[in-house]
Amino acid sequence: MSPDVLEPGTRRALSTGSQSGRAPGYWAHKRPILGNPACQARAPLSPAGPELVAGQAGRLDADKHENDPELEAIRRDRGYSWMDIVTICKDQLPGYEDKLDADKHENDPELEAIRRDRGYSWMDIVTICKDQLPGYEDKIKMFYEEHLHLDEEIRYILDGSGYFDVRDQEDKWIRISMEKGDMITLPAGIYHRFTLDEKNYVKAMRLFVGEPVWTAHNRPADHFEARERYVKFLAQTA
Repeated sequence: MSPDVLEPGTRRALSTGSQSGRAPGYWAHKRPILGNPACQARAPLSPAGPELVAGQAGRLDADKHENDPELEAIRRDRGYSWMDIVTICKDQLPGYEDKLDADKHENDPELEAIRRDRGYSWMDIVTICKDQLPGYEDKIKMFYEEHLHLDEEIRYILDGSGYFDVRDQEDKWIRISMEKGDMITLPAGIYHRFTLDEKNYVKAMRLFVGEPVWTAHNRPADHFEARERYVKFLAQTA
């Protein structure tokens, strides 16, 4: 099953919980949307890959979305009971310009504010590539094994790129593309995995609350309290 993809620039719309309240949902501190600077919107893909849902003519008429029988038929047939409209563009999305500058990570007031606000007292930098990581092949296999942690996993990409795959509320994979300047926080108890892309290189800052604990618990690991808390959170937000 191919993971759905969230490209670089999808930003904090990834959130499933409160950033300030440290709720057990993942959030990402992303760069502005890449590509066309005009307003853009992105919807989840089907588990098997992109899926085209359109009207009889092959395309829905967006100009009549408020009263479109074809759209209503699709919503009814597929059970889409909830709907809203979001505009993603510089002038209408609060925080659109939010980003971290990886080139000044050694002396970045914004990074320091994030660390202070979220209690990230411990930090190191790791480079994942064949020439610099001992046991590279085994580590890559280990990172890609589906697992969870009992604490948050925080990664800030300083260079290179890769993918975090996380399970959604229906236990389907969502792929999050991470590039330089992106920061992500994965909550305790969420099943996930990590892999490099075709560049086979990433340099990342690892952040932790207190002394780091790197133990990965491969699935199944549903008996841990952290997993139970996360599942309960998902049920409350469903």
